[in-house]
Amino acid sequence: LYGRSLGSGPSCYLASKTAREGQSVAGVILQSPLLSAYRVAFNFRFTMVGDKFPNIDYASHIRCPVFIVHGTQDEVV
Repeated sequence: LYGRSLGSGPSCYLASKTAREGQSVAGVILQSPLLSAYRVAFNFRFTMVGDKFPNIDYASHIRCPVFIVHGTQDEVV
């Protein structure tokens, strides 16, 4: 699976869902992923109700290799 920015949400969800069902994808590539939708704008230390992309909560359920690509000088987000 490949996910970039907001696309990291569905990718993390699918990877964690298949792992919980006893199957797993071969690997996940995340480019500039989000911790969660709300954590982009606010400095929360927990997942808010209604967060559409709680990637940080899905991460512990992923059971395949994950490759993350992220720059250090991203000024857009």
